[in-house]
Amino acid sequence: MDGARSVLVQSTDRGDDYLQGICQCEGAPSSSFYVLGYTNGTFQDAILKPTTKSHHSLSAFLVKMDALTLQTIWVQQLAAPNLTGEV
Repeated sequence: MDGARSVLVQSTDRGDDYLQGICQCEGAPSSSFYVLGYTNGTFQDAILKPTTKSHHSLSAFLVKMDALTLQTIWVQQLAAPNLTGEV
């Protein structure tokens, strides 16, 4: 890495992405952490992706990241077919 201490977490199609939390496993020191949030976009590298979505539908995402390199280890995206951005 080029010395940067930040990284962009963004859906592939540049949807509206909202970060809700960051956490690390309890116990022994870990070299990874998790980023949680929701989006109306799609993460291209997600292990699970929503199969059908309307423009306003939201889905949760969970990203596991390497704490030393800030590289994404994996992404999970969970569809919520009845969840919309209209609250």
